[in-house]
Amino acid sequence: MSLEDTRKLDCPKCRHSQQVVVWRTLNVDVSPEAKKDFFDGKINVFACERCGNQAQIDIPFMYHDMRRQVCSQYYPLESIKDVNFLNRFNSNAAINTAMLPDSNFPDYIRNQHVVFDMGELLRYVMFRERLFDHYAFAPPHSLLSGD
Repeated sequence: MSLEDTRKLDCPKCRHSQQVVVWRTLNVDVSPEAKKDFFDGKINVFACERCGNQAQIDIPFMYHDMRRQVCSQYYPLESIKDVNFLNRFNSNAAINTAMLPDSNFPDYIRNQHVVFDMGELLRYVMFRERLFDHYAFAPPHSLLSGD
């Protein structure tokens, strides 16, 4: 499931108000058209219609690719100061299963990769896609030789 909504936000530079699409979750299997926006750095970015200023909309954001079994979550860095945030995870940074409404989530979701920088989220997703494609199309001998 992808979760997006439109909000009225003010430009941090000129204070111009405008409607902006804000994403909480992007499931690329459900919203493949938004995947390009993610790779182009347009997800959760405020681009002012008046002054041209661009600013990151600093809210938690999950990238989810069911086919490749990739789930990665961005959180603003100040989240780590919040005890309630820390309680969402166990000591190995996996989601605390007591916090999940349904314990039938696949391992790749329970052990989602957590980042505190949107650029790192993009790099991690690119890495995982490249690995997926590499092993999906690699000749069998390269898998055995460690190439």
